[in-house]
Amino acid sequence: MLHVRKLAIILAAWLMLSQAVIAGLPRSPSPTPAGHVLPQTVNIGGRSKEDPKASEQALPKLSGEGQRISVTAKGKKYDLRIQPAGGEEYYVAADDKALSALAKAFDASLEWHDRHGLKVKRGGKKLTLGIGDLKLPDEVGGRELDVPSQIVDGTPWVPLSGVGDLLGVCFTIDKNGKSAWAESYISNVYFERHGDIQQLVVQSEHELSYKTFSLKNPARYVVDISGGVLNVENTNISHPHLGAVRLGQFSLSPAITRVVIPLAAGYYVSPKQDSRGSKLIFAINGGSSGGVKDNSSTAVRPVSAVSYREQRLTSANVENKHGTSYVHLKFSGPVQYEWSRLISPDYRFFVDLPNVILAGGKQELKVDNRQVDGVRISQNSRNPAKTRVVLDMKSPLAVQVEPGTDSSSLKIAISSKTVPANSSIISGAGSTGGSANYSAPGGRGETSVGYRPGSGRIGKGTLTICIDPGHGGNDTGAYNRSIGLAEEDVTLDVSLRMRDLLRSSGWNVVLTREDDRDVSYAGSTDSEELWARANVANECGADVFVSIHCNSAANTAADGTSIHAYKQSDIVLGNELIGPLIRTIGRRNRGVQQDRFYVLAHTNMPAVLVETAFLSNYEEGHLLNDPAFRQSIAEGLAEGLNNYAAKYLQEKSTLTPAVLSTPEHKRIYITTRPARHRANSRSSSSREAEAVKPQSVLK
Repeated sequence: MLHVRKLAIILAAWLMLSQAVIAGLPRSPSPTPAGHVLPQTVNIGGRSKEDPKASEQALPKLSGEGQRISVTAKGKKYDLRIQPAGGEEYYVAADDKALSALAKAFDASLEWHDRHGLKVKRGGKKLTLGIGDLKLPDEVGGRELDVPSQIVDGTPWVPLSGVGDLLGVCFTIDKNGKSAWAESYISNVYFERHGDIQQLVVQSEHELSYKTFSLKNPARYVVDISGGVLNVENTNISHPHLGAVRLGQFSLSPAITRVVIPLAAGYYVSPKQDSRGSKLIFAINGGSSGGVKDNSSTAVRPVSAVSYREQRLTSANVENKHGTSYVHLKFSGPVQYEWSRLISPDYRFFVDLPNVILAGGKQELKVDNRQVDGVRISQNSRNPAKTRVVLDMKSPLAVQVEPGTDSSSLKIAISSKTVPANSSIISGAGSTGGSANYSAPGGRGETSVGYRPGSGRIGKGTLTICIDPGHGGNDTGAYNRSIGLAEEDVTLDVSLRMRDLLRSSGWNVVLTREDDRDVSYAGSTDSEELWARANVANECGADVFVSIHCNSAANTAADGTSIHAYKQSDIVLGNELIGPLIRTIGRRNRGVQQDRFYVLAHTNMPAVLVETAFLSNYEEGHLLNDPAFRQSIAEGLAEGLNNYAAKYLQEKSTLTPAVLSTPEHKRIYITTRPARHRANSRSSSSREAEAVKPQSVLK
C-alpha cells in the first residue's frame, strides 16, 4: 500500500511538472487572413482547464440575455444574441434559433446539447465545441480560443469567432456593435492547365457570386467577388505569359475580393459556363497558348456565376432628380445584366438583359438631358431571350448601372457629367440577385467626381484612401549602400503599416502595390508607371491619395521631412498631415511644398507626396531601417488623415473593426536584403542630380 501511495505522489508530481512546462512553451499562431476582424490567434498564457479558479477569474461576467445584433448573410438578416467577451471577442447565444437558421444559409446544421456542447455538421464533417473548450477541432485548423464556452443563467454562450471557424465563415462587426456580416472565406486562388488553356481557379468555403469588367491602358480583366473574404497563403499567382495576377480585399462589410488579370493583344478571359458554387473558373484564351485569338486588347466575356431563370421586364420609367436621370426597370424576378460603352464618335451605352422577355412592344423613354436623345428598350433576340436597353448619347456621359431597391429591379443613373472618352471603363456585368454593386463609368470606379478645394467629397459611405508605396519592381528608388536599404522596401513597409492602422479606424484602403512589382507592367516607361499609380486612385474613387517616398540628395547632410502638394485641395490635406507626422517622428520640418508632380496633377482627389526622411543621410538612413521608426511614420500619417477626415470629409460613416490582432509595433513586414541592389533604369541618373526633390517629377 505504501509503495502504491508513493507511486501516486510521484505520478502526480510528474504530471504537474509536465503541465507547467507545456504551459510555458510559445504557441505557434496561425496566420490572420486579410481583412479578418475577429480574433484568429490569441495567447491564453498559462491558463489551464485543469485550473478552474484561474479560468473562472479570467472569464468575462455575462448576463443571461445579451443584446441583439443584425447579421447579414447571403442577402438575409439574422438577429443574433451577442455580448462582449472581453478584449476583441464576442459571445453568441448557442441555443438561439436565429444562429441555427444562419448556419443553414451556409449548408450546415447547428445544434446545442447541454451535455456535449455545440454540434455542427458541415460538408460531411461532424464538429463539436464543448463547454470549457479552448481549442477548436483539428478539422477546422485547431485554433486556440481566447475564451471558452460557458453557461450563464441557463443560456449557453460560445465565442463568435469559433462559430465562424466551425461554419467556415468570417464575422465582421461594425463600430456600434449593432450590425455584422457573415461571409465565406476564399481559401485558394491558383492557375491550372486545362488542355492548352490556363485556367484561374478561385476556391472558397461556400458559394460566391461575382461580376467582371475590363480596363484599358494597360489592358486588364477585373473580377469583383462579393461575399468573399480573402484567406489564402499564397498571393504570388502568375500567368506564364501575362505575368502577375493581383489579389486584394477591396472592401469589408460587405466583403468584395478583387482579382485583376493582366491582358495582352490576342488574349481574352471567359468565365466557364458551369463555373458556380464554391469554385469559380476563368479561362485565359488566345495568345500562343492556344484557343481562339481576339485582337481586342481589352476583350471581355462577362458571364454571371449564377444561372437565372427566364424573367419578364414588366415596367420601365424615368425619374429626373438633381441633374441626374434614373431609368428604373422592374422584372418578374432576379436578372443578370451586361453593359458596354462605345467610344468616339459613337457614344451609345448598352445594357443587355439575358433571359429577359420584354412585356409588350418596343419602348422609348425621354430623358431630361440635352445630351441624351432618348432611351430605347427592345427585344434583341427571342432564342435565346435577350432584352437590350440603349442610351443614345451625344457625348460620353457618366452612367452607373446597379441593382434597384430589391432583387427584381435595376437602376441606370445617367449623369450630366462627362467621362474621359478614351480611358473610361468600357464593359462590365452583374446581377440583381444579391451580388455587390459596381459603378459603371461615372460612379465609384470613374474619374469624373468633382471636388471643391479643401472640402473633400460629401456623401455617405466608408472613406476610401489610395496609398501609393513609391517605386518597386524595376525601380528600387534611392539606395543606401552602407546599410543595404532600398527606398522601395521602406515605402512598402510604411504603407502596409498605414493600411492596417487606417483599416482599424474604418477606412477602406486600396494600395497601388502590395509587393515588390511595377504597378503597370515590367519594362514600362516612367510616364506609364506614374499614370498607372494615379489611375488606381481614380478608378476606385478614392477620397484621398497619399504617395510614400524617401528623400535623397548628393549632400549627405540634407535631412528632414516634407510633404509635397499641387492642387489647392492637396495643400489643405498636406497642412493637416505635416503637424502630426513631425510630432510623431521628431524630424526637421521642411514644410508643405507646392510641386507639380505627376501623381498629384493627375489624381482627381486631394493628393500628397510624403518625403518621410533622407535615405542618404547617415542618421535618418538608420532610422528608416528601424521598424519602430517606420511604425511611427505610419502612426503620424494615420493621425493626420483621421483629423483631415473629421474636418473635411463629412457625413461619411466609418466602421471600427473589432480587432487588430497583432500589436502594430511588432509587425515587421519587410526584411532588408543587404546584398540586393539592381540596376535602376528609371532613376539612376536623375536621383543623384536632385538636391531634395522627390523622384516622381514627370510633369
